[in-house]
Formats: sequence, structure tokens, C-alpha cells
Amino acid sequence: MDIEKISKVLEGVLVGKITDIQKHPNADKLILLNLDVGSETKRQIVTGAPNVKTGNTVCFITAGNLLPRPYLTEGKEIILQPRDLRGIISDAMLMAPDELCLGDDHLGVLILEESGYLENVKAVKLGEPILKCVNKKFVEDIIKYLSSRTEKF
Repeated sequence: MDIEKISKVLEGVLVGKITDIQKHPNADKLILLNLDVGSETKRQIVTGAPNVKTGNTVCFITAGNLLPRPYLTEGKEIILQPRDLRGIISDAMLMAPDELCLGDDHLGVLILEESGYLENVKAVKLGEPILKCVNKKFVEDIIKYLSSRTEKF
């Protein structure tokens, strides 16, 4: 397994904490959430994830970064772009387990407190790259998943 390739794509995956959730004014199945990313400015993200709650610690990527799954499974370099989602620009994306190559689950975003990948949630520095915040099981699970797939990585 190419650890350098995994590390490269995960450099753009950061950690944030959901501070507020509101209904999207123009869509029934979308929500707006504010994400504390460790700086004075909070990031607003539009999502359809059904499992998010205020206080959750989550993974996200910002516009300009590689999407992990297509890069790791197919070698495609797809860069996240800002999107207008029913009249509101979202320039970041919360990550589901399948988007991080942690399995095939796409029912909601990866909630780090529930994942078993954090040694100490209180020690997490918001805005840090995910690899600085998780235990080694996180990368081991990615390698295990990629090894089980038929596509080359």
C-alpha cells in the first residue's frame, strides 16, 4: 500500500466542530451548519447529512482539495469546487466514511466521537489535518479497505 499517497490526499481533510444547525431556506432536505475550524471565522456548509448534531466533531475538506475516494481508488484527481446549493454557496464538504475509504457507508458523515479513531476528543485541535488527530487504526482501516477492492491503488 502506498502510505505516501494516502497521506497526500488526507492532508486536505481537516477537523471541525458543528456549532449551529439551521434549515436551508430553499430546500427541505438540506441544512446549513456552522463549523468551528479553530479560527475566528466559522465556516458555513450546506449538507444533506441526516446524522449531524450540534457539538459533533467531523471531518471536512475545503474547495481546492482532492476528494479522497476517487483519488485513492481510481487515481482520479477530482478537486472539490464551491457549489451553489439552492442559492447558498458551500465551499467545503463534510466527509462520510465511504468518501474517506473507510468502507461503503454513505448514510451520513463520519462523527469522530463515535468512530473509535480519536484517542482523546478534548485534545483535538480544530482546523488540524485529520492525520494529526486520529489513532493509527484510522489509516489501517483505509489500507484494509483499499486492499479488499479490485481497483488498483
